[in-house]
Amino acid sequence: MANTAAYRGAGVYIYSGSATLTNNTITRNRNLYSGSTTAGLLIWPGATASGKNNIICDNSATANPNISGTGSMSYCNIGGGFPGTGNIDANPLFVNLPGTYCLLSQVAAGQSQNSPSVNTGDPGSAMVTGTTRTDHVQDAGIVDMGFHWPLNPSTAAHFARLMDESDPTPQVQQALVPTTMTLSIGNYPNPFNPTTTISLVLNQAAVVDLKVFDLAGRMVTGLFQGHLEAGQHEFQFSGASLPAGVYLYRADVSGNIVTGKALLVK
Repeated sequence: MANTAAYRGAGVYIYSGSATLTNNTITRNRNLYSGSTTAGLLIWPGATASGKNNIICDNSATANPNISGTGSMSYCNIGGGFPGTGNIDANPLFVNLPGTYCLLSQVAAGQSQNSPSVNTGDPGSAMVTGTTRTDHVQDAGIVDMGFHWPLNPSTAAHFARLMDESDPTPQVQQALVPTTMTLSIGNYPNPFNPTTTISLVLNQAAVVDLKVFDLAGRMVTGLFQGHLEAGQHEFQFSGASLPAGVYLYRADVSGNIVTGKALLVK
């Protein structure tokens, strides 16, 4: 992270063989060579890579700055987009702290909104021991995308000191959020049987795509796709024909991602 290369690569460069990348944050790398491409993840011809739950964005090169080559990625946030189940292309909303920590904006930690990389990793992945939060709280629920910082007193104290010195919340709002869009999502009742209401609140008009998935990442149903005015909007989700379990609902609101979980009991 935050490396500079004069020729090939800068972030991660896989020259031969195969590699697996899980829960990495590859960002702010630069490739200065005018004839080369990719500063994030460069997979050289003949090599392969696979991975999940990674954030690969905001890298700088003459072409394909974030990723190039033959790879299989899923549940990753990749700048410019990349094919694969669960992959997104969205501003990760890093909290601007001094240094290169790249913690994720989260309402529970005091920021104004959740990063689209929060709770959007592979639903089948084991939880990573560590944190993506400025308040140094263990990740919970569905694993977050990106690197998780270790849970120890020295790291917690360091983050607290940086928060006191920098007050990063205005930086998140001003530098990383391109609009004044605020939104929230939830469902009631929860747990439910057989029907629950998913409520989405917008402070401005937006294009919305609302879908429900099972824990294997398969889409169960599309609840809405189209334009919505500002205000509260409610959508009915029926689990009458579905097995009991946890279902994930995900709304793409003009490029801003919000998610939630609904528990169907029978």
